[in-house]
Amino acid sequence: MDVGEIINTGMKRKGLSQRELAEQLDVSQPNVAKWVSGKMMPRADKLIEIIKILDLYDDFFPEKKLFKANETLENNKNENFLTYTNMDQIQKFLEQILEIKDLKDRIIELENKIEKQAT
Repeated sequence: MDVGEIINTGMKRKGLSQRELAEQLDVSQPNVAKWVSGKMMPRADKLIEIIKILDLYDDFFPEKKLFKANETLENNKNENFLTYTNMDQIQKFLEQILEIKDLKDRIIELENKIEKQAT
């Protein structure tokens, strides 16, 4: 399944229309339609929000142990270190990204306010 199909499936599961998803994401309905049709990809920050809103973690990350982050083979045959990132860690990471985006937006808003007051 491509990203558009996954988004469409998530919308159906949650009972959301393109318009409703667009409202939650603060984007236009035509943008959501383009994502679903595969004509356009959502920006990374919007994709993170989509995954969260539609609860698509399992669709985008099907395995419980997702990424082989590091594999180190030492000369000793018994030493093989595999580090995996699980779903909880990814969810926390995505939430942190959203928090960072919110903080960035607030900083920009405050900078603009200060700039207006200075002029």
